[in-house]
Amino acid sequence: MSNNKKLLVVTIVFWALALIYFVNYLCGAPSLILNCIVKTSPVLFLSVVAWLSTRHSFVLLPFALYFSAIGDLAGELHLFIWQVAAFAIAQFTYAFTFWERSVLGRRNSAFVAILIAVSIAIGAMIVPHIVLAKERIFCIGYIILITLMCATTLVQECKHKWWYVTGALVFMFSDTVIAWNRFVEEVPGETFIIMLSYFAAQFIFARLYIREQFDENIPAQKLP
Repeated sequence: MSNNKKLLVVTIVFWALALIYFVNYLCGAPSLILNCIVKTSPVLFLSVVAWLSTRHSFVLLPFALYFSAIGDLAGELHLFIWQVAAFAIAQFTYAFTFWERSVLGRRNSAFVAILIAVSIAIGAMIVPHIVLAKERIFCIGYIILITLMCATTLVQECKHKWWYVTGALVFMFSDTVIAWNRFVEEVPGETFIIMLSYFAAQFIFARLYIREQFDENIPAQKLP
């Protein structure tokens, strides 16, 4: 099977699993075990495929997907602190992965400065609404980490840099909606907005990674 066909299969299976999640959500399945399975399956599937596709030294990204799946499970079990902790590890792993091929420059620094300003503004609108001190500390730390992750996509140099940036910003949007819905005010259709953008972000990261691993003649750390 050609690499393009393999990517097509991964795409179809992933979005089929995502569709099952949304159908299960609409049906309101009473089984907690079933809910946990359908919630974690899409990103866990990407983690396994990414790991099996690894051929170069760019190996941390599958672990970021894996910890994201753990975060999905914690979220389904309503373990908010554990959910934040798992995704914090995922964001740090993503950031470290992208930083390995970073190139600092004036233009990249300007983009990062804008990103930081936006993150501060988002934090200023959400953090004052967080009542519990523990949740406030975890959320502030998470804002820092996801900002760091987004920043490393901006300073890395690779073939599909702007797709990585897109995935990072969509991820940030998803988490912002989660926090806004939990601490500020209810967002209409929040589950669909959050999960669709979240699935899209993880799929972008995983597909780019798998595509890079298929390029055996181009070292993952030195893509043009």
